[in-house]
Amino acid sequence: MPKLSELEGVALGIVSRDGPCTPYAVRKFLKHSPSSHWQGSAGSIYPMLSRLEQQGLVKSKTDAADGRGRRLLYITAKGKKALTQWINRGTEPELVSAISDHIRTRVFFIGSLTAEQRCAFVAESCKALNEFLQITEQRLDETDRDTDPFAWFACENVVLQAKARAQWLAGFQEALEKLETGK
Repeated sequence: MPKLSELEGVALGIVSRDGPCTPYAVRKFLKHSPSSHWQGSAGSIYPMLSRLEQQGLVKSKTDAADGRGRRLLYITAKGKKALTQWINRGTEPELVSAISDHIRTRVFFIGSLTAEQRCAFVAESCKALNEFLQITEQRLDETDRDTDPFAWFACENVVLQAKARAQWLAGFQEALEKLETGK
């Protein structure tokens, strides 16, 4: 059984949950995800879906009701097994500890900037993070906890993480201003 990448696992999950669906529907889901981890480009999604089909994890059929001949993707039994393995791999230490925060990473090196550049970077980061938080809160509000509890809890996690990051960043901004002004 092939070990799925995160992107392959997500794509297979979309086909399993929403299928049958078109490759475009998979791309659209990834493209509009609040997570920057997923690339929604046609150049990455369509070849990846073709690989999943070649591996026997999904199968496609032409939609006879559609005059354009669009392809519909279905998950196979082998695909369900691979998806189950991918989900269960989420408890591996390297995945549990994977908390990527590109702002935090840059803070390690922010001393390389001038005081003015540091303050500007943090202010812009606060603005961008708060805009992201608004988008994720809207997505959570649009997700019905009763009809799709798994999606709701996943969205709630994104909101809570964004709020924690925003709180940390606001505290850092306050400390930075005191450091820079000496007050």
